[in-house]
Parts: sequence; C-alpha cells; structure tokens
Amino acid sequence: MAKKRRTNRPADGSLPASSPKRVATEMSHLDGLPEELLDIVVRQLDTKDLNNMVRVSHKLHRIAEPHLYASYHNPIKKVTEYEQFQLLHRTLVRRPDLANRMHSVKLKWEPMWSGGVFLHKNYISEVKPAKHVQELLQAAKCVAMGHEDKAIFLRHLEEGTEGAEVTLFLALLPNLRRLTIGVNVWGLIDRSLIRLLKATTASQAITASTPFSNLCTLKLNNNFLWPHESAATLISFLTLPSLRKVHCKYIIFDRPQQWPIQKSNVSRVVFEQIDGEIEDVVGFCNACKALNTLSVDWTEVDHTPTDFAELPTALLLHRDSLETLVLDITDKGSVEWDDTTPLLQGGLKPLHRLRFLSVTFSFFLGSSYEEIESTALLDWFPVSLEVLAINSEVTYESSFHNFLKFLAGAGRAAMPKLRRIEVPREPNGIIKDSEDEETWEDILESLGPIFKSWSVELVSKTSNHFANATPPHVRPLQDLRLPTIFVNTIKWSMVLASQHHSH
Repeated sequence: MAKKRRTNRPADGSLPASSPKRVATEMSHLDGLPEELLDIVVRQLDTKDLNNMVRVSHKLHRIAEPHLYASYHNPIKKVTEYEQFQLLHRTLVRRPDLANRMHSVKLKWEPMWSGGVFLHKNYISEVKPAKHVQELLQAAKCVAMGHEDKAIFLRHLEEGTEGAEVTLFLALLPNLRRLTIGVNVWGLIDRSLIRLLKATTASQAITASTPFSNLCTLKLNNNFLWPHESAATLISFLTLPSLRKVHCKYIIFDRPQQWPIQKSNVSRVVFEQIDGEIEDVVGFCNACKALNTLSVDWTEVDHTPTDFAELPTALLLHRDSLETLVLDITDKGSVEWDDTTPLLQGGLKPLHRLRFLSVTFSFFLGSSYEEIESTALLDWFPVSLEVLAINSEVTYESSFHNFLKFLAGAGRAAMPKLRRIEVPREPNGIIKDSEDEETWEDILESLGPIFKSWSVELVSKTSNHFANATPPHVRPLQDLRLPTIFVNTIKWSMVLASQHHSH
C-alpha cells in the first residue's frame, strides 16, 4: 500500500492552528471560489503568500500575479538583494504587461560607514556584469531624452552605473503612482533621473506611456546627504502634471534655487524636519497653483520677522484653496528678536477656507512677555477655523491665557465654526508661588466646561508635537477588509495546495 504523503505546516504564527480533522482544501475548491472574493483576499496577502498562490493553479496565478507586481519595496543591503533587483528589472523589460501593473515603488540603498563618512557600496563591482545588459540598452533607446542626455545615459547604463539602472527601471513603469526615494539613493541616481524628468516635463504631448505621467505621490528622504541633488530633483518633479502630494524629510536647500512660478499642480505638501531658508518654503508655495495642505516642521530656525516677511504673501496666494496649515518651530533652535512683532505679520484672517491650523505661538504672539490685546489676537485667525492646535509651550504666555478666556466668553460669535482647541499641558505640573496664583492647569480646568457649553472641545496634551498628527477631517477611510480568520483560513489552504502542487 502506498505510503501517505505528509505535509509539514510552515512555521507561521499568523496561520490558524492545524487540526488532525481538518482536510486541506483541494485546488479545485480554491478555483471554485468567486474571482471577486479571491481578488479581495489577495489584496490582504504579503509577497510570500502571493508567491505561494501563483503556484497553485492557472486561475490563481492569473488573479495573484498583477498584485504580486503591483509594488516593489526591497531595501538593497547586500549583493544578493541587488541581484534580485536586476532580475526584476529584466523581467519588466521582457514583460511590459507586468511593468504596467506596478503602481508603487520604494527605493532604498543602505550605506557603508567608513572613516566617519558614508560610502556607497559599489554593487556592480561585486556583481557579475548583467547578462541582460543588451536588453536594458535596447529598452533605454526607447526612452525619450535629448540626444546628448541619452548618449550619457546609455554610456552609464553600459558601464553598470546604479543610477542609470534605477532611472531606466522607473522609466519602464508608465502607471507608477507612488514613489518613495529613501535615505541613500540620491548619490546613486546621479543626473540620469533629472535628465529623464527634464525630457518628460518639456514634452508637448504627455501620453499615458510617458514616464511619470501618472505619478501622484512623491516621498523624499535625504538624511542631510547630497543636499543639492535632492533640491534639484525635487524641483524637477514639481512640474509633472499628475503630481499632487509631496512629502520631504531631512531636506536641505544649501544654495539658492530657481523655483518655477505657479507651474505645479501639487496640492498637499509636508516638509518634515527640513533645514532650509525661509525663502525656499516661500519658493515652494509660489511654485504651486493651489495648495490645500501645507505642513512645515523645521529642524532649526534662527530667523527674525524680517526673514518671514514674504511667507504671508506666499500663503495668501492660496487663500481660495488652503484648508490645512502646520507651522512648527517648537524646540528647533533660537528665534530671537527684541520686540513683540509676530513672525507672521498681518495674520491669517484672509485664508477664508482654512479649517485646521497647528502653529507655534511665536508666529502670532512674538517673543516677549508684553501683553497683547485679545481682540487683536482674535483678528489674527480666520473665522473659518474648525481646529486650532498650539504646538509650542504656552504655560507662561499670559497673552494667550487671556485670549483663551476672552474666546471662551465671546462664544460662538467669535469663531462660528470652531469645534476643537488643542493646547500643550505642562508635563511635570507647576509649582505655585502662592496659594492664590492661577496656574495654566487651573485655567484649562476652568475653561473646559465653558467651551463645552458652546460645543467646543478643549484638549490638553503632554506632547508638544502636533505637527505630525493627521488633521481629523483629512484622515483616510479604512480599506475594506475581510475577517482575519477567514483570510488566514484561505491562506493556509493555499499554502497546502501549493505544497501539494509542487510535489
């Protein structure tokens, strides 16, 4: 009698516990499930599970393969991972249908630390020359570039320059919608990507097959390396017609930049921990036609109101579109001047569509402890505000204390749409100088019920970092997800079926 084949259950804690009475679903049973249901399931599978699924049957291969190639994220830390990148590159050259399926790419090369500086590993010198280099060159000849630029591009590609390979890889993806360029790719990209972007944006007829013609979201993380390359590449991306969202982290603008004027369709911008001149933030604002969201978190600020003088004008360009504004200089160096002049003179009242504002008090109070009239402060804020968040310490700012009291007493007439105020709380409490002294916590405790009486929530937090919080009205909806136990059961069935199929 034939011996029964034993199937070993993979060591995966996310899979349901096995039972001796459970019979593995046959391939025919999986094939019998509705395609709509299988499509929902595969959206919740990771790459490993998708690889199992494509081996089960022709039907499951057809359903899973587009999802398997929908995104690419493989940090390059060693030679074997670079070889995998080369194999994927070759596959996309040979299978344009799969290249059309890729919507999201995250690129990240890890550096090597030596002698107190970052050095890039020369992966090409450690990897045998790609057997498919002629295929890459043939594909690169179809990429639209100027004659001189293409000659340089082809030469770099033939020499095995990583930057040229990355540029060609991206040029093969006509439906790319989300691109993240990680910490250390800037030094690899050299100028090839900028040449490609220049050719794309200069094209008079951008079609669906043009590189980056569908790119909507761009994330750049520079880690303070290669500042000029990062700024130049960012500006090159800005004028792509499809680009709508930009998120930059650790970006340095180390020299004056030539920003386009009112040429960009970008509507949502987040600068996280940037180290740059105020004029570059102004330049970015001037480059966009209609900003909906602007968030700026400086790593270090050492400026005066004079340096910020052009920022209000740049913001007012977006008075008919700007709904979310975050300006954070909390604990980011010294902002020193001698008078009470706010950093943003004139206020934000003309921004009549602004709904969410997170701001450091220096922007509207100035730096000294001189008293400012509450009515004058009220005139600084737009009446359209729904959420006001103060992202800096205001424990000892008596002008702001008086403003809160004034606002609570004025009621709905002062800010008719206001529904939430977020302020920082002193993390370690406050020691009173006398029994009768009114502390910041006393003020918050007394004002809370008053604000609540006209449907405004007064929230105090121990953390001062409000800049990275997602405004309540722009939080994304959750994707449709099936119950975990149901998905895991099908995953387990597919693993067993793929093992059975491999035998």
